[in-house]
Formats: sequence, C-alpha cells, structure tokens
Amino acid sequence: QIARTTARLDPELTPENRRALAGLQVTLQDQRLLSLLGNTCAELGVVAGLRKVARDYVAAPYMIGGERSVDPWMSARAGEIEDLCLWLAGEATHDPGPGPGSVAILAERLGAFTVIWALARGVSGVVVGGNVESDALAAGLARAGKLPIVSEVAGLFAWVRSGDTVLIDGAQGVLRI
Repeated sequence: QIARTTARLDPELTPENRRALAGLQVTLQDQRLLSLLGNTCAELGVVAGLRKVARDYVAAPYMIGGERSVDPWMSARAGEIEDLCLWLAGEATHDPGPGPGSVAILAERLGAFTVIWALARGVSGVVVGGNVESDALAAGLARAGKLPIVSEVAGLFAWVRSGDTVLIDGAQGVLRI
C-alpha cells in the first residue's frame, strides 16, 4: 500500500519532499527495526508487540538525550514509527477505520505515514488538533494527494464525537460539524 500510494504521489512532490520521502522509505528497509518488530510481535502477539515497539521508539529520544534537548530528527522518526505501528496494528486486527468519504480526526500531529495511510484508504480529509508545518513532508504528501487538512483546531475532542458528520474546507481552514 505504501509503495503504490507513494508512487502515485511522486510526480506531484517537490524535490525537497521527494528527498524527505526517500529518507522515510529507508525506515521500511531498516533491518534492526524489522527484526525488532518481528521478534517483539512473536513474543507478545502482534498488537501488544507493535504497542511496545512504538512506545520504545517514542521514549528513546528522551532516554538518550540526557540533560540536553531532544534531537528533532529522532523525535520525528519516533513519531513516524509510532504511526507505522498503528497502521500495522489496524491491518492486523482488520479494523476498518476511516474509509472512502470519511474524515480522519487526529489529536496532536500529522505524520507522513498517516497521510499515506489516509490516501491509501481513500479518506476525504484530515482534521488535526495540533499544528501542521506547511513545509513538512506530511503537508507535501497531502498537497500531492489533494487531501484537504484543517489543523490547529483547539478543543477538537471536546466537541467532535465519533459518528459526527463533518465538512472540512482545507483551503479556508474551516471545520463544520
């Protein structure tokens, strides 16, 4: 799904986004990650194993950073690994999740793997409680896939519920319930 979706987006990507995507795709060939995923899932089961790997990756930048600040690259990679693990867990449990015509609603951040997942599933739009940097790979992928995004929606989960009908206008940054 990742290869098919990114191949479809490639002609529309900027050179910077194409380079960033190539770097992200290296993650899928990381033998240490693949071995860790395989071994942990074999030991704990698929969903529990993916949960542990995601948690370990998210915690790693803080554990090795010591007193210094967290490396932004490591933090971003950890977020992408977390998103990939969520995608794999959904596939493993046959969770239908959002599909064609639906809107994905995310609490904090939008990563590249989440955009690829949304485009692969035919999601119509994405709403994010947090900020989405316009020059980030996730935003570039969304633009290439013509996936509207509305971000920085304060209090998003205070008033949006599962099953609500939502309309988003990515160009204007408007969300209507």
